Amino acid sequence: MNNITVRPRLKHAVVEQQLAYLSYMGIPAYFSNVVIALIITYVYWQREPLLAGTLSIVIMGISTLRYIFFRWYTGKAPETRDHEHWSHMYLLGSTFSGLAWGVGLVLFANYLGGIDFFIILTVTLIVSAIGFISLSSDLRAVFLFFYPLMIPLTLSCFMYYTSPLMLATGIMLLIYMIVAGFLSFMHYRHFVHSVIYQQRNLLLKQRIEHSNDELKQANEKLEALSATDSLTGLANRRHFDHFLERELQQSLREHSPLSIILIDIDFFKLYNDNYGHLAGDEALIKVARAISTSLTRPMDLAARYGGEEFIVVLPCTDMEGAINIAERIQASINGLQLRHEYTQIGNKFISVSMGLAEMKVYEDRDPSSLIHRADMALYVAKEAGRNTYATDSPP
Repeated sequence: MNNITVRPRLKHAVVEQQLAYLSYMGIPAYFSNVVIALIITYVYWQREPLLAGTLSIVIMGISTLRYIFFRWYTGKAPETRDHEHWSHMYLLGSTFSGLAWGVGLVLFANYLGGIDFFIILTVTLIVSAIGFISLSSDLRAVFLFFYPLMIPLTLSCFMYYTSPLMLATGIMLLIYMIVAGFLSFMHYRHFVHSVIYQQRNLLLKQRIEHSNDELKQANEKLEALSATDSLTGLANRRHFDHFLERELQQSLREHSPLSIILIDIDFFKLYNDNYGHLAGDEALIKVARAISTSLTRPMDLAARYGGEEFIVVLPCTDMEGAINIAERIQASINGLQLRHEYTQIGNKFISVSMGLAEMKVYEDRDPSSLIHRADMALYVAKEAGRNTYATDSPP
């Protein structure tokens, strides 16, 4: 990136991160300023009590206000913070702090002179270094604190240009300000770029998570489609096989019964041949819906077993419970009153025959054996005249 121009959304993120860094580094910097001001007051109180006391009070006052400012800022809920407003307030505080140090220290240096000038110069460099480190995330804050602090003392050195030592000191301070400004710019540039990359990575992460969610939903839909009969909307044969195997193992662990109902539409071939396959498909859909609505528990499963055959799995259900479900299914299908003129059932409506089988708690959990017994019971129901159900309990 060749510049540090950012878009409004990224600019908001940069300002927010700047304030977070400033609040983290600001508190130790404020206390350092107070300690330095107290040390100067202690050292020079006997010689210049008014100047020392005034500088100490001003620095401690500004530092206290800046500390309260940041305590107030961090105490507000993140979503209610006006970052631009807080940033401008912070810049104002940096400017006052830099001016207070710069004017106060140059007054000390020029009034005392001699070795005290270089003591004050050392203090100035220490204060500038603290400000440079603590404010480096915001180039404006660095400049507004650093240059008001350094320029008065630097100009003071050039005022004594007749002294080679003072002239050399002024030149070195000037070089120091230029280098510090350049380093501040480089650090600020790096900080802004790091925030931009962080925001882009966060956005990329959110997009990946969103894509993963969409992929997960698509996979769930695909899995549901692969487990669903496309015509009736019931579970298909493949899903039924897995479901029955799982529920049989569950019933074995829980020592609970399990029942199934095998259902066949009576004389459905004649219906298809005479009414057509479209009418036959519509009848299958309505019968499937009637079977599904007859089941009231989420754990029960209704599936299309093949052609005009359906099967119902009833976990934790004995034969008595299975009979109740079978009678409910039969009543629901009879209530459809789907006309079937070619059936041999007297009322000339579509009807079903059902075979019921129960896997008792002491029996071997063999799916094929259970289905075979239900099929044998269905054969008995058909032999009994259809439009009924029969059970096949093992000996």
